[in-house]
Amino acid sequence: MFILQIAADAVLFVAIIFLLWVVNKEIHKKTHPLDPETLAQFKKLLEESQTSAEYLMQTIDEGRKSLKELSYTLDDKEKRLQALIDKTDGHIESPEHKDALSSGDDTRSNYHKVVDMARQGFSAHDIAKSLRMPEGEVSLILGLDNQKIENT
Repeated sequence: MFILQIAADAVLFVAIIFLLWVVNKEIHKKTHPLDPETLAQFKKLLEESQTSAEYLMQTIDEGRKSLKELSYTLDDKEKRLQALIDKTDGHIESPEHKDALSSGDDTRSNYHKVVDMARQGFSAHDIAKSLRMPEGEVSLILGLDNQKIENT
């Protein structure tokens, strides 16, 4: 029986050594590197992704700047519009303004009135209505004034 136990121990020892050798071989087995073509495609994709991300960030920054400028412009126009509304409300309510518009006794010509009102932000329709002139005449005066400004 003793010989049988020694033989079983020897077989068990050999089996353990064999299993350790197989496990060691699997652990140290070289992994196959990536295919060079696949690696090149991955690098190219990574570079394109970085370029696209940089372009996106630039576009977002430009959009922010544009929105900020637009916001300032809108705020300025809103203030000017409110001032014009307040000014117009005051003029419409004053009887002197109504008399001046209806009588035509103002020292300035209609040309100057049209140009001044246009610079204050009134539309051609509103100017024509308030000065009791044809809208076409107002548009003509504004067109001539614009050409005069361009030529100077």
